[in-house]
Amino acid sequence: MAEVWLAEDAEGRRAALKWMREAALPLAARFAAEIEALSRMEHPGIIHLLASGHTDGRPWLAMNVVDGPDLAALGERLRGRPVVERHERTREIGLQLADALGYLHRSGLVHRDVKPANILWASGRAVLADFGVVAAVGAPPDPGFVGSPAWAAPEALLGESVGPRADQYGFGLVLYWLVTAQRPFEDGRRYTPRVAPKAPSLRDPTVPADLEAVILRCLAPDPAGRFPDMEAVADALRALPRSEASRVAGRQPAADRVAVALDDVAAGRGRVVRLAGAPGSGQAWLARLAREAAGRRGLVCVATDDPDAARRAAARVAAGEACLVITQAELAADETILLAPLGVADLRRSIFAVAAATPDLAAAAERLRAWSGGHVDLIETALATGVVDGCFDLSRVAPPDLAPWLDGLDLDAESVAQALAVLPTACPASDVEAVAAAPAPETLPLLEQRGLAERVGNRWLLAAECFRGPLCDRAIDLDGLRERAASVVGIRVEDDPVLREARAHVEAGRLEAAIHTLVDVVDAVAQPDRTTAERRLLLAALHWTLRDTVGAARQWRAVRREALDPRLRARASIGLGALHLQAGELDPALDALHHALTDADLAHDARIAALASMNLAEARALRGQLPDALRAGRRAREEARALRDSALEAKTARALGQVLADMGMYAEAEATLADASALARATGLDEERLAAHALRAQVALDARPGDRTAAAVALDRLFTTRPGMPDPEGFGALAAAIRAEAQARLGETTRSWDALRIAEQAGVAPAMAVRVRLRSARALVSLGAADRAREELRRAVADATTAGFVLAAWRARCDLARLDGAALPEPGALLDGLDDAQRKALLPG
Repeated sequence: MAEVWLAEDAEGRRAALKWMREAALPLAARFAAEIEALSRMEHPGIIHLLASGHTDGRPWLAMNVVDGPDLAALGERLRGRPVVERHERTREIGLQLADALGYLHRSGLVHRDVKPANILWASGRAVLADFGVVAAVGAPPDPGFVGSPAWAAPEALLGESVGPRADQYGFGLVLYWLVTAQRPFEDGRRYTPRVAPKAPSLRDPTVPADLEAVILRCLAPDPAGRFPDMEAVADALRALPRSEASRVAGRQPAADRVAVALDDVAAGRGRVVRLAGAPGSGQAWLARLAREAAGRRGLVCVATDDPDAARRAAARVAAGEACLVITQAELAADETILLAPLGVADLRRSIFAVAAATPDLAAAAERLRAWSGGHVDLIETALATGVVDGCFDLSRVAPPDLAPWLDGLDLDAESVAQALAVLPTACPASDVEAVAAAPAPETLPLLEQRGLAERVGNRWLLAAECFRGPLCDRAIDLDGLRERAASVVGIRVEDDPVLREARAHVEAGRLEAAIHTLVDVVDAVAQPDRTTAERRLLLAALHWTLRDTVGAARQWRAVRREALDPRLRARASIGLGALHLQAGELDPALDALHHALTDADLAHDARIAALASMNLAEARALRGQLPDALRAGRRAREEARALRDSALEAKTARALGQVLADMGMYAEAEATLADASALARATGLDEERLAAHALRAQVALDARPGDRTAAAVALDRLFTTRPGMPDPEGFGALAAAIRAEAQARLGETTRSWDALRIAEQAGVAPAMAVRVRLRSARALVSLGAADRAREELRRAVADATTAGFVLAAWRARCDLARLDGAALPEPGALLDGLDDAQRKALLPG
């Protein structure tokens, strides 16, 4: 019917300008009705009419700009937030929307298209928009259906006259969406009128019974069964008790699995579910949720941690009883739900839910993760006691009860735990044993089960900082422990005046002066030593910064040739590997990075191993060596985690997320990239934030091809990116291409073409150029430019094949086949080494 433009008047005031399309002129009377209705409205929860008129024979209206997502995107976002926030936000939005609809109805009008996409959310305010099908209360039904069938009341679908209670039905569907991110009917679009909807708690057992009752009454198939008016709806929402749900994000997937298990029980199939994880990981909460949800559905649930009781209940299931058994006991189970420690992204969401005014939420989340180790019970304690004046302050957190972790340790286990408490970074079991003076290899796995120790590759570290003080307080010979720890991890740093001078120039931004300081000294050395190698590495980094790849490569090759220290050789090899990767030269990149990892392992240097593994993950993914890429990406992040280096973990998490996204493992990719974004924000790495947000937007689009809500979510992900952010790898071009695809899905054709031009004009390295072509082609398909899309895909196939980018070449061939209606190409060796779940994720749907 119309396009909506962001506009400014002569005074610079912004407006949302809705301008009717020429093809829609037969609907001009409806457009005029929208203008007339808005001219009568003056309510903070209803879009505000600024002006209207005609230009080029087409009517237009100007409205205030609402800077925020619609509720379709917000509902998706809330699924990752703490349960308590989701329910409180739903009630808040419900009260605001009920007030706006009540005002509209008292004005004699019915909206007739209340749905999440027509409600905007910004600055804590829900705003009802799009009055394109508004009608007077009591008006006769239109000759044909108007509105959105998937969100329409039964009486509207039957062609009957609709009144305010039809808007109430749409209101109920909006609340249903906010608490479940799903529609109540199985097909998601049309349904048989007068059928009662599926209760929201059947989809999500965390939905409170009293909130569910309000939603279901709004969704009564017969209008007479609904509330008498929106004021009554608001009264019911105000009467709801405050939610007592969990403050912690990241537990929704576990709750969803409980819902699936209960569906099986309802269908007559018994289920045995085992809960795994360290103490304090939330098993008690999940067992209680399962028991309460089963009770609401009239199903049998046995929740017990007593091994004998659990085995007896499992025997009942084996005998055919439709019962859910949920336990932490070690026994054969139909499925295991692992409640792993929470990552920094979930902690950031958790803090935001209870203390949104906290300055630098990402940094606060990173400190909380280090303090708690991600253990849910410790986080709940911190959030309950550490909020002061709307801000979270870790220093104000009350001392937690550590009895589940510390009580009952034998002498050896306590000694090993105390050794971890005095070691600053992760260490091999042999080093832990040397510090503890007690057997560690057998004890560390037991401490891991307790949640005291964390294994990272072949090294170990203390799982949470809050354990450190109490463990040290219990040590008999703390000084002896610290002396042994210093001897194990002691590091000597050489002092070189030339390097000091060069680094001073770098800090002052005088890169050319730094190069001049180094170059003559380096070339004059007859017998290269460690100091010369360090100087060469700094010189190479300066050349690389100034885009002198020839000069950088020369210095890196000299270090590889001359240095005896494997650490120095590894650092040079990483530089060469990154250089070859940027140029799209996979074979020399893989060779250099393999050498880097070998030397890093030889030197037992976790930092260099993390950097080498991170680059190897990208190179192997490009080559199509997917299991190896996944292993390298996971190792890189583990090494960074072991070092307690948040900046390095941001980079490695983004690299791992990129591999997961390329493999189609979207749920894990989204969680990993969310952590990468939060860590990058906490450490000020804008280039990594840009990369993480671009990849998260890509995941949103790819996980649900063609879905408009997914497109809105993708644009929301890109909202925080901006021109001028550091972008050494070209993720800005990828973000532009993704933006073009999302806008094309939403019908924003002009903006989509503008974004495509930005993507096309960006000069990026070969690997990124292929990615950008793939995304641009998908945008072109959505824009209806099939011939141009075909051209982009053929170029992507040619470029990827020439460079040896096996996965990208296959993806481009798949898109070409879809475009031409041909059979999809076989993945061939791409499937080698993948398990069934990974194969299923990789293969196109």
